[in-house]
Amino acid sequence: MEYEGIEKRQSRRFRIPGATASFEINGDDEELGSVIDISRVGLKLLSKNPIEINSELIIDISIPGERFPLTFWGQARWSSFDMKRNKYVIGIGFNPYGEQRGQNYPGYLEKIFALEQIYLKPDQYNTTRY
Repeated sequence: MEYEGIEKRQSRRFRIPGATASFEINGDDEELGSVIDISRVGLKLLSKNPIEINSELIIDISIPGERFPLTFWGQARWSSFDMKRNKYVIGIGFNPYGEQRGQNYPGYLEKIFALEQIYLKPDQYNTTRY
């Protein structure tokens, strides 16, 4: 059955094999998780612990082959428990790109564009968003 509601997706998600993310929740408690997928406006990751919705996060995304992690500011948008993986799946929305405190470095948007060109398959996630 085709979805007939409002499509909220703004950006295509793609997988980067081996990508991980470490994150701080509200300024403390760093944790490491596996990145399931990423887009221009957010990411989905696996975590051993739940995250409270709307928690402010600082996320360091490590990408295989890159020298330094990409550091993003964002918020936990949703969380659910995956019984098969025995971990939490967490959706994180990135803060806007800009030069002000709490915004993400605009150059990282260009980096995400470049990664998208490498990792996004032509038939992958035709109508997906974050």
